[in-house]
Amino acid sequence: MSDQQRQFEQLLLSHVPLCFSVALRLTNNREHARSVTRDVLTRAWELSDQPDLHRSIKPRLLAMLRKRIEQRAQEPTALPMALAPACVTPMQLAAKR
Repeated sequence: MSDQQRQFEQLLLSHVPLCFSVALRLTNNREHARSVTRDVLTRAWELSDQPDLHRSIKPRLLAMLRKRIEQRAQEPTALPMALAPACVTPMQLAAKR
């Protein structure tokens, strides 16, 4: 790992508490907040070779976080079978996805 990659990694790690806190506030769910934070930081790492990303990382991370939360809100969620209405078959649940 190069020095530049190490510096970017440290920069990303310094923003983990902020990203998690915002994600938790927006999702009201610790598990979702962790998942969204992980997704965003992973995506940011993949984009680490972009020029200027290092200088504008905080607003970019927050924008990515908001976008990812919006995407997750639009994803269909699977109901556990115990909570699914009795008239809905597993095939019908799968078809809704």
